[in-house]
Amino acid sequence: DAFLKEGWVSKGKSRKSKVQGFPKPRYKINEPIVSQ
Repeated sequence: DAFLKEGWVSKGKSRKSKVQGFPKPRYKINEPIVSQ
């Protein structure tokens, strides 16, 4: 998971499309909870 999140966070463009399926949903749910 570390290399996955680092990949889409570092590149955030090319890999994002491919890695979007794994880290996207998980982080998206945690983002709002952590924000609030």
